[in-house]
Amino acid sequence: MLVTLRSIGDGVITTDESGRVQIINHIAEGLTGWKQYEAVGRPLEEVFHVIHEEDRTRHENPYVKVMETGNIVELKSNTLLIAKDGTERVIVDSSSPIRYENGEIIGAVVVFRDQTEARKIQERMQRTDKLESLGVLTSGLAHDFNNLLGGVFGYVELAQACSTEDEVKSYLSEASDVFERARGITHQLLNFSQGGKPVQKAFRIDELVKKDTSFILSGTNIAVEYHIPDDVSLCWRSRLSISINP
Repeated sequence: MLVTLRSIGDGVITTDESGRVQIINHIAEGLTGWKQYEAVGRPLEEVFHVIHEEDRTRHENPYVKVMETGNIVELKSNTLLIAKDGTERVIVDSSSPIRYENGEIIGAVVVFRDQTEARKIQERMQRTDKLESLGVLTSGLAHDFNNLLGGVFGYVELAQACSTEDEVKSYLSEASDVFERARGITHQLLNFSQGGKPVQKAFRIDELVKKDTSFILSGTNIAVEYHIPDDVSLCWRSRLSISINP
């Protein structure tokens, strides 16, 4: 029996009729951190320390449940096993009574499996599904926004063609520049939603500062004085952010 238990791929712990550990196989040693010679004779709850994942309260000793019911007992999902060194693992487990031929219960056997990696894979798949859904939503919004920008941009161009005042034309020209940048952002969003890499473009940061400042202060009587070094580093525009090259 000992050879069979040690060859099983799941963690296995057996107890006697008083709930003290009798056998712990190699997998259970690795998961609990308790070696056979350390665990034998100790209460099951000391070696097999399990808690609820949500509120971190301790699970009832599975040996006690087996003795009370005389049936197979499974712990609820979201169970954490706390190893001897404090390591936490997500597990699934079940406990069964060990009986004599006459039906008398003489102990319990606990079988458990590490589900930590399986949980991580499941969570990664869920995140991937959410990102795909976000991509679909982003694509739709970017298309709609791009269409709206196209309409507004058309009216701005029409206003430029009809206007005879130089000051108005200047404002409309600045508005056109802003619309072009906004359309560039929507294209980046579309590229992102389709899984592509963001398009990057190198440019001087002083050009961006001057354009933005001119647009923000248009219509005011505030005068701007720029002091920008000639050797300013180039910047990379990527997606919705800008980072300066070191």
